[in-house]
Amino acid sequence: MLTRAPPGLTPTERRIRREAQSAAMRERAFALRRAGATYTAIARDLDLSLERARQIVFRAERLVLRTRWYDHLPQRAVGLLYGRGLLDRPEIEAAHAVAQLSARELMRTPNFGQTSLNALRVWLAGRGLELRPESAHAFARRMRGSPMKAGAPMRERPSDSKTGPSPTGLNEHETPCPYTTDET
Repeated sequence: MLTRAPPGLTPTERRIRREAQSAAMRERAFALRRAGATYTAIARDLDLSLERARQIVFRAERLVLRTRWYDHLPQRAVGLLYGRGLLDRPEIEAAHAVAQLSARELMRTPNFGQTSLNALRVWLAGRGLELRPESAHAFARRMRGSPMKAGAPMRERPSDSKTGPSPTGLNEHETPCPYTTDET
C-alpha cells in the first residue's frame, strides 16, 4: 500500500507524505476490523506481516476509541512535551507551561523544527494562548549580530609588567649564548 515517493521531494514533504499514507492504512485496517475481519485477513489485504497488521489495528483503535489531547500534534512536538514532562498533565496546564516558552527557546530543542513550532502555535491559539515574546534585549542583540559569544569571559594576555606585555625583541637582561664565542 505504501508507494515510493517521487524524486525531488524535500525531507519534510516525504515525512508528510509518509504520515498521510500511514493514516490511510490505519483507517483501512480499522474499517476492516470493525467489519469483522481477522488479523490474518487484514494482513493479507494490506500486504503486511501478521504482527505488523496487529500493531496497526491496535494503534488505529487507540486513536479512535481512546484519544489523547496530544494525538493530533506532530511527533516532534509530542517529543518536546514528553521531554518536559507535560504529557501526563491536563491539556490546559500543558498549554500554559508551553506558553511560558519563547519560539527561540523551542527552536533550540534538538529535532524540533518550524513545522512543529507552527503546530504548537496553532494548538496554543486554540486555547487563547501564545508563546512568550522574545525579550527586547535578546532581539536587539540578535539583530545587531553581537560579536560576543557565550562561553568563558575574555581575559587579557598574562604579563609581568603593569603596563602590558613587552614588545618583541626587548629583554631587560642580555644573556650571552653559551654556544657562540665572540671571536671575530
